[in-house]
Amino acid sequence: MLAPDQFASPMKSVVANFIVKDLLMNDRSTGDKNGKLWSPDEEVSPEVLAKVQAIKLLVRWLLGMKNNLSKSANSTLRLLSAMLVSEGDLTEHKRISKSDMSRLRLAAGGAIMKLAQEPCYHEIITPEQFQLCALVINDECYQVRQIFAQKLHKALVKLQLPLEYMAIFALCAKDPVKERRAHARQCLLKNISIRREYIKQNPVSSEHIFNKNLKVYPVQH
Repeated sequence: MLAPDQFASPMKSVVANFIVKDLLMNDRSTGDKNGKLWSPDEEVSPEVLAKVQAIKLLVRWLLGMKNNLSKSANSTLRLLSAMLVSEGDLTEHKRISKSDMSRLRLAAGGAIMKLAQEPCYHEIITPEQFQLCALVINDECYQVRQIFAQKLHKALVKLQLPLEYMAIFALCAKDPVKERRAHARQCLLKNISIRREYIKQNPVSSEHIFNKNLKVYPVQH
């Protein structure tokens, strides 16, 4: 994330040829077909761990640039969206395990949410990409729903995400687990409280904070 201009050309080549084509778009190993939706960290395959780190590298690279002059953010968002549409099996070769697919869906959803914290990237996130990110909170895997909600709440309470991302918690009304529904309600109320308090303490700057880059994003329900 430091001095991105000094490494712009070689880094773009590394991203395109190694990170995307060689790592993310390839499945070298075959995952366990036990049908489990989640596995402990120590049981995640090295290849999938590398892919998760590759997604994080893409995000850090873009956050370091803080601009979309090269249109790299657009292609990255399309890649992350494709990861979510394919349910984590980007190549669609059906070689990856269910639990590894869950890890990659979580990584992709978290990456879009991270990019949304930078105004220049939030501007280019399409409604469809926002919806794909939002629907991670309804993922079939409990751990994915739980961790994604925690990341969402953490960013919102720090006022790092645009206001419309609060609406994602409303999707938790469909969660089959009562505790998850209760947690989402608590997060929503907490965020409302924080914003009300912020407006009281910062009446001049509050309009800028809450209206900055505000879009109308319909959330499916």
